[in-house]
Amino acid sequence: TGVVGLQFNYRDFTTDAPEDDGHGHGGFYVRDNKTRSFGLFALENRETSFGNVEIAARLDYVDTDPADLDEDRDVDVGAFEFEQDASINDRDFTPFSLSAGTIIPLNDAYHVRFSLSRSQRAPSPEQLYAWGEHHAAGTVELGDPNLDKETYTNLDIGLDKHLGDLTFNVTAFYNQVSDYIYLETQQNSGAAIVDDEGNVLVRNIQEDAKFYGAEFTSAWKVSEGNMPVTLRLSADYVRAKLDDGGDLPRISPARVGFGFDSSYKDLQLSMDYRHVFEQSKTAELETKTDGYNLVSFDADWQPSGTKGLGFFVKGRNLLNEDGRRHQSFLKDEAPITGRALFAGIKFDFNI
Repeated sequence: TGVVGLQFNYRDFTTDAPEDDGHGHGGFYVRDNKTRSFGLFALENRETSFGNVEIAARLDYVDTDPADLDEDRDVDVGAFEFEQDASINDRDFTPFSLSAGTIIPLNDAYHVRFSLSRSQRAPSPEQLYAWGEHHAAGTVELGDPNLDKETYTNLDIGLDKHLGDLTFNVTAFYNQVSDYIYLETQQNSGAAIVDDEGNVLVRNIQEDAKFYGAEFTSAWKVSEGNMPVTLRLSADYVRAKLDDGGDLPRISPARVGFGFDSSYKDLQLSMDYRHVFEQSKTAELETKTDGYNLVSFDADWQPSGTKGLGFFVKGRNLLNEDGRRHQSFLKDEAPITGRALFAGIKFDFNI
């Protein structure tokens, strides 16, 4: 069994930003552009004597056409000046992807999974044409119109138990990436280059990299009856490195969490604790980020006979932690949301 299909996407990106003053101030950080993509894909599945086998392939054609500007665009950052041509040639790419995987039942309760894929991705218009202040990120971002497509070779191995009071799912992966695109902080004399508004200069560059890690989820039905209780445990970890040995910037830290779900008559209750570990595997000029703890709860009450009417109370970051997201350029200025409580009424019209 399977499916064969075609996909077409068209994006016409324009902005009404104020005029650029010629030095990277004003104007939107990405020039107007049009991007068209065509995709042909096939996904086929076959049951065999040892398990389920799935193969897939996809061929794309991506064409991106940047608008011409009235004049070259300059960006002044500190003592440095960078110039982007008023006219940039359009780019086209033909990403090709293949994947194969299998799910093998060990018995009625356990499955083991294997998948191998080689996938390609065309650079986005933002990565190709960015040239100016990205106010939402607090950066001055420089694109590269000569970027090539990325190529990912990924291996996944997993094991799951899906029957019984205790269920779990564990997956490990290794991903080798050729020409990985990322934003590298630019520096001068060992310090980050910033403009007069404090924005950090970053450039889209390509290097070979590798990612590996694992994730785990589980649930245990401790008790049933009038007040059932289910305990949950989860964890995930990813390591990202350049092939030359350096660390990639803004990579999520490891996390572990546990929680429980319960109910009593018309009341549903869940509570969760998650620890986000310190991230000290940092790129050059990137600072480490301390770990923090998150505690949350959800309570839903749907009185019987109300035909869809319900009430809810939610709590988030109950410890009021001053957590920082390592993935954010603005982590030092913008912490996570502090302690928050929500209460409300909901109605489901489908009941």
